[in-house]
Amino acid sequence: MASGLAVAASAVGGLKDYIVDGANGLLVPAQDPEPLAVAIQRLIADPALRTRLASAARKTAMQFDERVVLERFGALLDELAGGLS
Repeated sequence: MASGLAVAASAVGGLKDYIVDGANGLLVPAQDPEPLAVAIQRLIADPALRTRLASAARKTAMQFDERVVLERFGALLDELAGGLS
């Protein structure tokens, strides 16, 4: 996702927290290779879908960039510390 590529992944663990099926990637049932193969074939066959998902995937990944996360964390700490004075 951070590389700006479309993603097809199993709907397990943390992947379900940030991949939204059809919006920024394709999710398939876990431990079932056939739906994964179908999802990959969809991405290969549909350049418009691949491009749209890749763009959305990159935007999602940037929300988890270290600088962004640390900036949010710092803002939260500033807000909490402000309540102490």
